[in-house]
Amino acid sequence: MAYNIFQLVLDFQRDPSHFEALIGQEKPLPKDTGKLLEKVAGKAEPEADSDTSGDELFLATVFFVERVLFMPGGSLYRQLGLDQNATQEQIRKHYHLLMHLFMLDREDMAADWSAEYANGINRAYSILRDPVKRRGYDSRLTGQKPSRSESVV
Repeated sequence: MAYNIFQLVLDFQRDPSHFEALIGQEKPLPKDTGKLLEKVAGKAEPEADSDTSGDELFLATVFFVERVLFMPGGSLYRQLGLDQNATQEQIRKHYHLLMHLFMLDREDMAADWSAEYANGINRAYSILRDPVKRRGYDSRLTGQKPSRSESVV
């Protein structure tokens, strides 16, 4: 069954056990993850035929980000909702969308809102935006030995 990203995250929140294809660091992310982040962060143009707005989609997206993007053992790319071939512009864009999402979410949560997501997003961005750190990180992902200048991560 082909899903659009909005219906996917809504259904995933309702019953995550039916979406094993999303869980696992080796599993690919849905292709429209960026579109989802843009919509929920209020950065996308409204869709005339879309009924996927509002609090339910927001909460489902936060659930998706927490369970799929921030899954234990996931890569820094996954934390930003990207694949390893992401451009610097995509890295910057997803960083800002995720930070906006969690700043919005913070308003609804208790004072003990976990900073772990913001810290994880910041860490991923600080490594992936720097070409030297990124090459070193990519080398470790692929099992290659980084050069001396790349081992600063």
